[in-house]
Amino acid sequence: KIIINNMADRLTQLQEAVNQLADYFCNSIGVLQETHDISTVGSEEKGVNVTENNTSLFATLITRTAMDIDILIDSLPSHEYTPVKQVEILKKLEFENQQSAKRLSQIVTEAESFLIKVREANTQVSDHCLKLSSNEVTKR
Repeated sequence: KIIINNMADRLTQLQEAVNQLADYFCNSIGVLQETHDISTVGSEEKGVNVTENNTSLFATLITRTAMDIDILIDSLPSHEYTPVKQVEILKKLEFENQQSAKRLSQIVTEAESFLIKVREANTQVSDHCLKLSSNEVTKR
């Protein structure tokens, strides 16, 4: 279900990117129609500078959106990942997770055992220090 949701999210993003690309194309054509009429085609007037700025802007926007679309398409799962294959992958991951959980449990048990030994050693050292301190006090 997680893989399906991620794919649906990517498909939604892909659809939005395609819609955005269509908007950029329509807007660029609209700007061209607005700034170029028959009287300004052969002359180099104010409309040319505006068109050059818009041309580079729309070229950048269209290129970025096209690259985003390529990335989204590449991120979609291939036809190799059928539901059966996904279930196999999930079972393998679940098995690996169980193995890791067992290993973690063993490590925690070993650490707790080590902690008990350290506490016992600490108690012995403390007792020994107290005996030494009491012997020095009684000697004085």
